[in-house]
Amino acid sequence: MARRSREAYFQALGVDVWVRRGSRQKAAPSVVVSTDDTQARTRPAAGDDHRPRPHADSEREPSRPKNPPAPPDPNVGQAFRVRCFHYGRVFAVVAEDAWPQRRFLVDVAWALNGFKTAERRDLVFDWPQPGATAEGGDRAFAAFFGHQTRTRDEIRVIVAGARVAELLGHPVPDAPGYLGDLLYVPPSAPNAATKRALWQLIAHGAPAD
Repeated sequence: MARRSREAYFQALGVDVWVRRGSRQKAAPSVVVSTDDTQARTRPAAGDDHRPRPHADSEREPSRPKNPPAPPDPNVGQAFRVRCFHYGRVFAVVAEDAWPQRRFLVDVAWALNGFKTAERRDLVFDWPQPGATAEGGDRAFAAFFGHQTRTRDEIRVIVAGARVAELLGHPVPDAPGYLGDLLYVPPSAPNAATKRALWQLIAHGAPAD
């Protein structure tokens, strides 16, 4: 009864229980169940010279792709924050690396506003937005920027920091300058030469197309 119970147990697992023909005094081969393909394999008991040969495929090395995948773009799907403010007819777009220079940027906005004092209104653009995937931040920011500067004939724009220049599709300059009609301000603390260059750019305005 015990043996039939064991046989029924192994058969329920999909294992064929068998006994080698010949002398029953030899130990019966043990049963090894493969968890990968749920097929039963046998391992002979000690003293049995009839050992199962490994499958030929088991000795093959796994195939490798000819062209490994390219590393992911570190800028794709990154979370970022851009701080902005309106000052009169000036709109300033400030990356995180340039935010420590915000007081100086307000002075630049004041000069671009014709040295007229105005109320400063702050905005923050955070990405990703609630319910949005991490990809597409550049397109979402471009839409936000376009909405804030839709009256470009009346607004002068300050762009500060490398991240904002990249989001708007411009190379990052090392010095103050115009990116089209956008006044770019580097994120580093301004020295006397940087301030002088900025005042000259403001005085002469953006270059004509």
